[in-house]
Amino acid sequence: LLAKFGENLSDLNGKMRPGIVHRLDRNTTGLVLFAKNEMALNILLDKFKNHEYDILLGTQMISKGLDFPLVTSIGNSVFSGCSSLISVNIPSGVTSISNRAFYGCTNLKNVILPDSLVLLQAYTFQYCTSLTSINIPNTITHIDTGMFAGCTSLTDINIPASVTTLGNGCFNNTGFVEFTVPESITKIDDNAFKNCNALTTVTIGSNVTSIGKSAFELTNSKNKLQTVIML
Repeated sequence: LLAKFGENLSDLNGKMRPGIVHRLDRNTTGLVLFAKNEMALNILLDKFKNHEYDILLGTQMISKGLDFPLVTSIGNSVFSGCSSLISVNIPSGVTSISNRAFYGCTNLKNVILPDSLVLLQAYTFQYCTSLTSINIPNTITHIDTGMFAGCTSLTDINIPASVTTLGNGCFNNTGFVEFTVPESITKIDDNAFKNCNALTTVTIGSNVTSIGKSAFELTNSKNKLQTVIML
């Protein structure tokens, strides 16, 4: 870089930082942004100062405990397979969590979701086998496909009145013993509770108009589903 642009690189940030606009690599690999000349440097600095650029943050930077208060979304598979992750507190301001964001975080026990969240995509927490409970914010309207599939320790969930649909396989192979489908739910998709082999009692709200195939199919269950209450 110095060999190619050395004469044009600005020393505005010091001679030891020629042309450097910003760096996001504290204690880890990351991003270093350079400007070819001083005019470009000033333009880029102003845009960063005014929060006019989107920045993609890597998993390592977030896991180091760095504070990024302007984060608005968590991308596909960002924390997938992070087996050392135990607790997650999603900051206020995050509006979407994409597919498989926490897939296979097998030691994840605690998750706090903000009221700013409007989108939770498919398989977000699939195979988080240590997760026991979670509160869904009242800004969510749909429990998406496979969202908690394989969460074998999950026995408690707060589903707000804003949610109307339980997606395909959303609770497949979870640990529920009893489950009450809220009054707000109108549709239970295919395989929603398939392989919930600890499930013995289900109470279904009066507004449910559609239950998909194999929604409550159990396999290898010692207890079997004993009671279904239709309100």
